[in-house]
Amino acid sequence: MRRKTAGWKTLKAVWTCLTVLTVTSAAAYGAPPELSGREESESRDEPAYTAADNNTISEERLRDGIVEYDELGSLIHYGNLSIQQMTETTERMKQNYQEIRDYLKTERDSANGEKQEAKKKNDMESYGEYASLEAVYSSAAKSYNEMIKKLDSHGANKNRLSVEKQLTKAAQSLMISWQSMELQKEYLEKTWELYEAMYENTKLQQSAGLAVESQVSAAYQDWNGVETRLSGIKDSQASIRQSLCSLLGADDTVTLAKIPPVNTEQLTQMDLEGDTQKAIGNNQDIIAERDKKSAGTSSVNKKSRTVDELEEKIKIKMRQLYEEINHKKQEYDAAGTGLEGARIQWNNAQNQYDLGMISYGEYLQEELRYVQKKTEFDSADLALLQALEDYNWAVRGVVTLD
Repeated sequence: MRRKTAGWKTLKAVWTCLTVLTVTSAAAYGAPPELSGREESESRDEPAYTAADNNTISEERLRDGIVEYDELGSLIHYGNLSIQQMTETTERMKQNYQEIRDYLKTERDSANGEKQEAKKKNDMESYGEYASLEAVYSSAAKSYNEMIKKLDSHGANKNRLSVEKQLTKAAQSLMISWQSMELQKEYLEKTWELYEAMYENTKLQQSAGLAVESQVSAAYQDWNGVETRLSGIKDSQASIRQSLCSLLGADDTVTLAKIPPVNTEQLTQMDLEGDTQKAIGNNQDIIAERDKKSAGTSSVNKKSRTVDELEEKIKIKMRQLYEEINHKKQEYDAAGTGLEGARIQWNNAQNQYDLGMISYGEYLQEELRYVQKKTEFDSADLALLQALEDYNWAVRGVVTLD
């Protein structure tokens, strides 16, 4: 009777393990994992996350209420609603697998205890049956651990990673646009201050008989026009900010930090030919086309032509992006030269005004010229950064082909 009961338990255990393995793994991967008698290994804790923009950011920084440019990829990963839903689905499946694995390990340990008890009693029939039970549960637990590892692998998360790349690229563009608007706003705010001062100065000149009413009216209209433009810029900037916060899953109370100056050292590391090959290798359209199964010579030839066409489009696009960087770099250098000249003139104007050599109006005009050149340089810096990001994302496979 003992042998019959133990044998039935073994068959029941085998049937139970194979059933749950087939159902759950087929749903996730299309086929059950390979059963093995090797001892299972525990899945390890996930290391610090490296985001789509290749940055690894500490949790402390992500929670400080300040959105910085290099945090965007991580904020997309942890905060974007679509990414959260995709991640939560994977995490629920992972948790289910872990629970089943732990159950199987408990049953394995129980069978091991019964095996040891049978050994003490020199009941070799029961010993063999419980040893078989232990092996079945151990093998099944090991298979679930392998499935948990697969859920953490790049292949299982390929779709989510692709979406994270696209959303991170979009977030970068939004933050660069917001910073560009911030530069325009700061310039107009300074312009508003200067035009207000010029208006007040013109009224004083009128009181002294040095200006007429038409000049006062013109100064006021200039001042009022700047205020109208400033209001429009603020509205546009608020809209961009709202879109960025929504994309990141952040609330309206966060602070957007100033984007650091572009790292021009990146330009020396660019290799158009090598980067183009990487772009081809990472492009999802080409990967999908290559993975298509083709039957017959006609289908194979059509597939080959499609891949060749896509590769040619990427080569053209990479050349365009490369040339755009060179163009933006020229504008960046020219803006830097203009800023340096304006800085010298501004310093001279301050000295001349202190010595009474120029009027207050001339002093204000020189200050405004310097502020304008500073804005142009900072804007050129952002434009060069955007061009570099477009190029780098294309290398990673994120690019829109014409």
